[in-house]
Amino acid sequence: MSRRHLPTLAASLVFQSPPLLEQARQRLGGPGRSEPGVGTFVVVSAAGAPSAPGVVLFVAGSELDVWTGRGRVVRTQRDRVTAFAGSAPRELTSIASAARLFASLVEGGRVRYLDAEGTAREGTLFEMCRYGALVARDDAHIMAVGFSKLRPASLC
Repeated sequence: MSRRHLPTLAASLVFQSPPLLEQARQRLGGPGRSEPGVGTFVVVSAAGAPSAPGVVLFVAGSELDVWTGRGRVVRTQRDRVTAFAGSAPRELTSIASAARLFASLVEGGRVRYLDAEGTAREGTLFEMCRYGALVARDDAHIMAVGFSKLRPASLC
C-alpha cells in the first residue's frame, strides 16, 4: 500500500511540450479510466496503521485508489477495504460527489474547470487520468486539472 499526495488538486498548470505532458500525467496518477465504483465510501485497513474512512477515486481490477483526507490517497487492494457504515464525514461527502461527477466525464467532451486563479474556464477533455484530466484549452494549450475542479460544461 502506498500513500500519495495530490499537488495538482490545489492548482491547474499549463503544459505545452511532450516531456511536461508526461509529468502532468504522472502528477495526476497516470492515464486511465476507472472501472465502476468511483465515489464509494469505504474503510481502508492497513497493517500497522489505524483503519481510515475514505472515498474510492479509481478502480482497476483488484486495485483501488482511496482518498483518505487532506489530499492523501492510499493505493490498496480490494480485500483491504470494507463498506463504510454510518454518516460519512463532510469532507468525504464533497469529495465523493466530485469523484462521481469526474467519473461521468468523457474524453473529447466539453468541460468547465477552475484555473490556478480560481476562474472558471472551458476546454475539451483531452485525456483522463486517475486523479484528474488533461484539458485542451481553446488556444491549444494543455492544462492538468485535478478531478475536483472539473465539471461537464453542460452543467454550468
